[in-house]
Amino acid sequence: MDPVSASFGQVTIGHPTSLTMTLSNPTGSDETFTVSTTKFTPSTFGGTVPSIYDAGTLSSGDDRIVVPASVTVPANGSTTMTVTVSSGHGDVVQGWINLDGPGSNDLHFAYYAVVGH
Repeated sequence: MDPVSASFGQVTIGHPTSLTMTLSNPTGSDETFTVSTTKFTPSTFGGTVPSIYDAGTLSSGDDRIVVPASVTVPANGSTTMTVTVSSGHGDVVQGWINLDGPGSNDLHFAYYAVVGH
């Protein structure tokens, strides 16, 4: 993958911002991946965990990140995948994008954006 994470930096509220990821496949057969997101929500759990430990909760799906439902990377080749962050209010958008492939060929990479004015 290039880049290895979807780091958007600061984006403007109500202005969808996209990154293009390049996925490479050095094997001799096409690889198809189902794409999904896992949202990370930071929490100190009522002050029981210091914030320096980056504790929080994980949940399936994040409507603030748009990814394709699946992507196929050709044998001995590459393809691109667009990841878009779109949030209507100021917040930190973070989590993982999951590429679930055949067998145990699963990949995961982080996404992060600070949505502001």
